[in-house]
Amino acid sequence: MAEREYQFRVKSAVPQLEKVRKWAAYIARGLGFDDRAVFEVELSIYEACANVIEHAYGNNPHKYIDLRMAVELDRLIVTIRDQGGTFEPSSLKEKNIARIIETEQDGGLGMHIIEACMDEILYRRQGGENILELVKYLPVGAPPS
Repeated sequence: MAEREYQFRVKSAVPQLEKVRKWAAYIARGLGFDDRAVFEVELSIYEACANVIEHAYGNNPHKYIDLRMAVELDRLIVTIRDQGGTFEPSSLKEKNIARIIETEQDGGLGMHIIEACMDEILYRRQGGENILELVKYLPVGAPPS
């Protein structure tokens, strides 16, 4: 059970990403994360929501993304839910990052960025929803619940 929990629902629209980023940063900062960790949390949530908007919902602004941040023991668990099409994590191919940079390709690294920033990533499909959980371990000496 969560010691603390924060929820946010946003429309599936690119302009909403800034609100999501600010919400995530505010909560992460309040939990005692340093500037780098705050940036990693907000970037990961931003990238995950951008993927939902583009890939799960096909840029349909009439859909919703449900976000939850919960503090449990020694970790922050971010849950991102959408009702878009099924996502198959194994469908992600190894990306040649050097080639992407060299060719100035736009996009394609969202999940790799998330993997680099977060401590754990869990995905499941349940009841017609995609559920992505991103875990970031709390800093030592984080504010008490």
